[in-house]
Amino acid sequence: MFTTTGITDSTESLICQRCPYLEGSSPQDVLRELEHVKLENEQLRRVFEIAVEAFKERDEKIKQLEAENNTLRSKIQDLHQKPFVISKRKKEKQVDNESSLSSSRPRGAPQGHKGGTREKPDRVDEYIDVFPERCDCGSRDLSECEKVDEHTIEEIEIRKARVICYRRHYRYCKRCKKIVSARVPSDIPKGYFGPAAMAVAQYLRY
Repeated sequence: MFTTTGITDSTESLICQRCPYLEGSSPQDVLRELEHVKLENEQLRRVFEIAVEAFKERDEKIKQLEAENNTLRSKIQDLHQKPFVISKRKKEKQVDNESSLSSSRPRGAPQGHKGGTREKPDRVDEYIDVFPERCDCGSRDLSECEKVDEHTIEEIEIRKARVICYRRHYRYCKRCKKIVSARVPSDIPKGYFGPAAMAVAQYLRY
């Protein structure tokens, strides 16, 4: 049966099924392929967005860790470089207090008062012998003596406290006929804590 345009229904159906401009594919197949491509593109777009967000989070985390690392490095550097000293104001106040106390009462602890000296550590991790190199008179002709003074300090390490005992040896000066002792290194305090321990205490205080 012919239509008004002179093309039969079977011919029109054949054209719809096999279009020469679609390389022999039917329009339905082309539409289905387009829908499949759109779906794949949408999935790829979502995967790309997720990847972008993951990279952003990673970059932010890296920046945060770098900032924390720099802060810790700065604190460690300050800890090693910051000297353990008392401020001038505290020194002046301490001098004023001592002068006022010395003028109002006799020196020394009251009679019967138990001393507050820190107990000596039970163990010593390291012994450092300090020998006198010369006498106060300038002579280096020194002979050995059995006398030894011990000055023990507690030094702080990262993992545990390291107890160091400085043993000051004595020598006999043959020129001026007197006994001389070695001097403790100038960076060693008179108290019972080493420079590193005092620096850590000062740092943690603030």
